[in-house]
This record gives sequence, C-alpha cells and structure tokens, in this order.
Amino acid sequence: MRIGVAGVERDLAEAAIERAFEAIAAVHRTLGFHDAHSDLSRLNGLSPGQPGIVSPMLREVLDVAQELAALTDGVFDVTVGGELVRAGVLPRVATARSAAAVDWRDLLLQADGAVAWRRAGLVDLGGIAKGHAVDCAAEALALPTHARWRIEAGGDLRVGGDEIELVPLRVPDHPPATQPLVELQNGSLAASAIDRARRVHLDGRTRAPAQASAFAAVVAPRCLYADALTKLVIACGERSAPWLRRYGAVAHAYDADAGWRTFGADTLAPDAPPARA
Repeated sequence: MRIGVAGVERDLAEAAIERAFEAIAAVHRTLGFHDAHSDLSRLNGLSPGQPGIVSPMLREVLDVAQELAALTDGVFDVTVGGELVRAGVLPRVATARSAAAVDWRDLLLQADGAVAWRRAGLVDLGGIAKGHAVDCAAEALALPTHARWRIEAGGDLRVGGDEIELVPLRVPDHPPATQPLVELQNGSLAASAIDRARRVHLDGRTRAPAQASAFAAVVAPRCLYADALTKLVIACGERSAPWLRRYGAVAHAYDADAGWRTFGADTLAPDAPPARA
C-alpha cells in the first residue's frame, strides 16, 4: 500500500497519511479472511441458522456484495470462499467449512442488522475489501480540495485533486511498446487479469474459472465498485455493460484474440471523468 500527498504543508500531509494508514488497518482487522479474529472470520464461523451481529463496516460491504449478486444473478458471489480454499487459493482456516452448492442466497442479511447462514458457507471479500480499504483511506485523508493525493494498493488506485494522472495498464501478454494509458482524475481504477495457473476468478453461478476477458481495467467513482466490476468484466465481457452503467463505470477489456474493447457508462460521474485507452 502506497499513499502520496502533495499541495499542502508537510505536517498536514504526514498527519493525513497516518490517518489513512490507520483506516486501512481497521479494514484489515475487520474484513480479513486470514485473520481468525476478524469480524469476517466470526461470520464464517456461524452455524446455519445462528444469527450474528456484525460491525457496520462489514455489513456495509456485505450489502454491496449482495446487491451485486442480486443484480448479476449470482455471477458476482462472495460465498465462493469454500471453492477457493479447496483450490488452494485461500488458506485452510479453522472455520473452513462450506456446504455443497452454497451460494449468495444462503447468506441472509436481516433487517435488524444480524447476519445468518441458511447453509454453512465461507465469505471471501478479497478484492472488494481492498477496494473498500482504499476508499476508507481516501476519506480519512480529509484534505482540503486543493490538495493532490494518490492511494495505491496492488491493482487498485484512487486519486484526488485537480490534475489528470496518466495511469499505465500493465497487461500480461500485451506488446510492451503499446501498453495503454488511462486518464484518471478524482476517481478510482482497478485492474485484474486471469491467472491461468490458479482459480482466482470464478463465475459465481457455475464456480468455473471466469475467462470472457483476459484483462480488465475499470474506472469508477469508488474503488470498491471498480474492483468488483473488474470481476464481472472478466466473467462476462461486454455483457457486463449494463452493470457498469449502473455504477457510472467504464471498462477497458483486453484479450489477444479480440484486442481492446471499451464499454460501460457513456459519461462517468463528475468525480471520475472519461478514460481513454
């Protein structure tokens, strides 16, 4: 995780960066699959029918995840944790149990704030937890509007300020001399590529490896949405365009056979201007 701030006094920048890293640490403590004491691990340890109260942060991210699952008829599904454990992508943990054919409809978000499993399952928030961490860090910076800042976490990036940043897309198996650039200003970008050696990206409906696009980069107002939507672009290609438009996002997808495709929102939200590849 890297955070940079410019355009303000050094003391102000350092205090802002410290707040941002504290916010990121709080997200990891709450949403981490690997941490046996995290709020997510407690959720994953609930027995079927046993309600549990989760933190507002976890509930917020679960609400988004379940909204995306309903919108996509389960293509996006965070209950694939069991499959990822069995495939060796995620480590085996004490709560690593998941019923056969469990899916997003087995994760019940109750009106009183409680969460329960209809059948035993495992939630892995993966990249959207990372995207949420970036968004929380951006909020924690609390800088004046004239400041410029940049938060980067792996393939997730969020920038603020009045300058346009040209972000190179590092695409596997793409000719190095023609790697594209995307314009980003006051917005977020997430990029993801198929890992052919590991079952990292799954179509939530079939639990089969997603492979409609070999590489996807999504520009959106929030990093959480940008990260989640890359998974849908990899799984569904241009069929994900209506979902991108719903969240004011644009996708740049690539594979060796079809080349580059750009689709999604005609215009981004005001804080995420159009990108170019």
